[in-house]
Amino acid sequence: MPAAAVTLRPAAPPPLPQLGAQVTFKGDGPIGSIMAMSDTRGQVKGKVGNAEADPPLRPDGKLNVGAAVGQGAWVARDNRPDGS
Repeated sequence: MPAAAVTLRPAAPPPLPQLGAQVTFKGDGPIGSIMAMSDTRGQVKGKVGNAEADPPLRPDGKLNVGAAVGQGAWVARDNRPDGS
């Protein structure tokens, strides 16, 4: 009886750590909070706490982000594994 053929394949490499940064603004305005995340390829995504908010505009017609977020705090986080 012939021996069965066996094919050995190397194990898949572990996934790369997620790199990039995250900035979160938490405020008392109508939007409430804004979170933005980026990766090393320059891709950015974000979300707001209250997407249905209708914040005031500035006199020049642009969104008044300061009034939309309000007073609060912000946090910036670096997502590099070693924190450097």
